Amino acid sequence: MIKRLMTFLVCAVALAGCTTVSQLDAASKNRITFVIDGHNFDDIWDAAHRALTDDLKIVAENRISGYIKATSEADVATFSAGEAVGIFISLMDEKSSRYWIAVVSEPLYQPVYISRDWHLGVAKRMKSALGEPSGPAG
Repeated sequence: MIKRLMTFLVCAVALAGCTTVSQLDAASKNRITFVIDGHNFDDIWDAAHRALTDDLKIVAENRISGYIKATSEADVATFSAGEAVGIFISLMDEKSSRYWIAVVSEPLYQPVYISRDWHLGVAKRMKSALGEPSGPAG
């Protein structure tokens, strides 16, 4: 009985920092945000798709709601069970075509401290695809 209880507790602690694709949202703590000016939604949407490399598989998207969600494969070399990655696009100012972008990533089925932080590379590739400077963002 004690052995089963200990096994359960170890599993519960190990999975406590995990997420699923459906839980991914723009308010994630592992995120980078930036503003894009002067591009239309179609350009931004296309750049978001180009930013999701072959290493990421798109598993959900909704153009009307402005999100794309993807997952990465498990990587034995980094002890990663994969990550959920999301790009969230929100119109800030219709007159000036100003958009707020959030790129987030969270570990899938693994403790939070083992992750690749996909959001950083995806944000950089998205900005590059739009011809934007890829400097720091918040």
